[in-house]
Amino acid sequence: MAFLDSSTAVIDAILTRKGRELLAQNDGSFLIDGGTSIREINRALSWKLDSSGAKTLNGLLTEILQSIPDCPVGVELDGCYAETVQVKDNMIRTVKMRQRATLPVPETS
Repeated sequence: MAFLDSSTAVIDAILTRKGRELLAQNDGSFLIDGGTSIREINRALSWKLDSSGAKTLNGLLTEILQSIPDCPVGVELDGCYAETVQVKDNMIRTVKMRQRATLPVPETS
């Protein structure tokens, strides 16, 4: 995937049945192609994203946001946090996702 640069440390890649990569990151998140089907993501990561409407991650996020974002945007959905990483050709191409349980906990002083 061309959006990765040398500063990104990929620790693992999960290949879905349709051949799409879910790239695991050091922080517990995954870089996911927007064209990946919701069912593929749920199956590969044992998540429970809603697949009753939109069929792809791009479709799900576009449905929630009600538009294609022109800058990075984050949204919480179905126990996960999704952040758009790359938008190109009127489509959300790359999304960084993690389960809420793996979100960093703010430090209190």
